[in-house]
Amino acid sequence: MLAILVSRILGFIRERAVAEVFGRTATTDVFFAAFALPDLMYQLLVGGALSSA
Repeated sequence: MLAILVSRILGFIRERAVAEVFGRTATTDVFFAAFALPDLMYQLLVGGALSSA
């Protein structure tokens, strides 16, 4: 439970840092949208392969 809480807090800090460095612009939104789909596919494929092994 503690690990989940720490993970959430660190994720929030990461998002705040990205917003501070790159700003809240459409370009940043497009970057994260373009990153999300390949990352999702990777997680599904690798996660599926690892869970079946």
